[in-house]
Amino acid sequence: MPANILVTGAAGYIGGLTVAALAADDRVERVVAYDLRPAAAVGGATVVTGDITTDDLGALLREHAIDTVVHLASILKPPVDAPPDLARRVDVEGTRRLLEACIASGVDHLVVTTSGAAYGYHPDNPMWLGEEAPIRGHDAFEYSRNKRLVEELLAGYRASHPELTQLLLRPGTVIGRGTHSPVTEIFEGPVIVGVQGSAAPFVFIWDRDLVAIIVTGALERRSGIYNVAGDGALTAREIARRLHKRYLPLPAGLLATALGLLKRWGKSAHGAETVDFLRYRPVLDNRRLKAEFGYTPVSSAAAFATWLDNRDAPPDPAAPGDADERPVVLITGAAGAIGRALALRWACEGARIALLDFEADHLAEAAEALGKAGAEVFPVVADVTDYAGCKRAVEAVSGHFGRIDVLVNNAGTVHRSAFVDTDIEVYRKVMEVNFFGSLNCSKAALPHLLETRGLIVVISSIAGIAPLYGRTGYAASKHALHGLFDSARTELQERGVRVMLVCPNFTRSPFEQRAMGADGRPAGTERSMTGRLAEPGEVAAAVVAGARRGKNLLVLTALGKLAYYLSRLAPGLYARGMVRRLRTGQEVR
Repeated sequence: MPANILVTGAAGYIGGLTVAALAADDRVERVVAYDLRPAAAVGGATVVTGDITTDDLGALLREHAIDTVVHLASILKPPVDAPPDLARRVDVEGTRRLLEACIASGVDHLVVTTSGAAYGYHPDNPMWLGEEAPIRGHDAFEYSRNKRLVEELLAGYRASHPELTQLLLRPGTVIGRGTHSPVTEIFEGPVIVGVQGSAAPFVFIWDRDLVAIIVTGALERRSGIYNVAGDGALTAREIARRLHKRYLPLPAGLLATALGLLKRWGKSAHGAETVDFLRYRPVLDNRRLKAEFGYTPVSSAAAFATWLDNRDAPPDPAAPGDADERPVVLITGAAGAIGRALALRWACEGARIALLDFEADHLAEAAEALGKAGAEVFPVVADVTDYAGCKRAVEAVSGHFGRIDVLVNNAGTVHRSAFVDTDIEVYRKVMEVNFFGSLNCSKAALPHLLETRGLIVVISSIAGIAPLYGRTGYAASKHALHGLFDSARTELQERGVRVMLVCPNFTRSPFEQRAMGADGRPAGTERSMTGRLAEPGEVAAAVVAGARRGKNLLVLTALGKLAYYLSRLAPGLYARGMVRRLRTGQEVR
């Protein structure tokens, strides 16, 4: 049965994106966008202007036959001229009034965002906070205190009114294209200040990931409590390095005194309380979100990287302009981890996405997930080893969107087997997918790319620029890609088409779980690797940023760059070290 959904705080940043996503979903009958300020009337949403602290909310719910409420109304930073109790009245009393109205009006599902700040900033916070950790807030921070009070209120209603199911989301720092918040303000000074003895780790959640989780929770009527954050965290020192700014850790007492004086003199909005905010950061554990809710957001590092590349861009990627003028990105191998991450990242840039893969079921799952995240997608099933099939797929994409601006050759396969044992057919298969697959798609898409003066992206590997133990066929296919596309660049650049080769290092992905062994059957051996596994979101963020900067070759990770230069300057030393690292404790078959 189609849902009738009320979104509070609909004129806000996340509220607007949520209304747009819900209004575009066929499972929704009606979306009511409710806020004190007029919300955008997107997708046929009904806009209602009102005050959650005074309105007859029950009448509003009954008038629109609301069955689900998405409660986003909150005040992060009150205006300087606001009444001193405004934030408490909106956050706490507004939530109380909404809960009573839901119960009285028969609403049976509620989605609420609170915040990771509800845990508070305390010296005994564990390094990773799970959902079972106590909600203590922090009295020096009104926002944190109010979120604690809201959480306590919700807990009471869960016990007394189980008929109103609740999905409670605790986001980390929300970050997105062009966003500005009290946290990002900390990063805007000439130096990044920290507290001696504290790493000050920050967890981030990409705005589109948060919206996708909210929409999924509302439409699938999910319940429970979930931390919402990307994998990993970035310390203040790491953030400073990415911003190319000096990191200045100060003693806690000195920093508190300095901030207190600056706030008193009107030189800073941050007072002595900021010391606890920096040194006792709540670092959210997202394992329950991934395992139980079934959603894996992009990592904190990838979200920050994309924000960094787009911090001066318009803050609304959902509406970048005339749809016919928005670029179209065609991604092969789109059902895989890196393919999905690339699609999401380009969608966050405002692009329309064509997804190509040969596995129909996995492709449909990827398209559905990306659609929930707000991406405009067009899936097409094709085998990159079939040139005729590639031409048909390209024409289908062009017919649907009217253009193709970027082709990302991401489809690939791999083997793990010793050269002496590997069948010739394994080499043929690897070359067919990795080399001829990219050639087939590039030739098929080339007329469209010439018309748009577009870009060809080729996802290669460190194996394309340096030897790789136990993967001779894979390395050969990637080396061949470099020969082909480095040469093609010299011809195509004269006609306005750019070519970028990307060389990731080992990446966290199911890709190598499907690796072929010597006879073409599954390898059945553990993957040998060296260095830290990169996250697909990190790779995607780097690719999109590299494309924007006009890169010809993009070598990812410090280890990858080391391999690149060492293989050229000291090939013997590189080969010995690489073999030792990859062969240790494992037998390549």
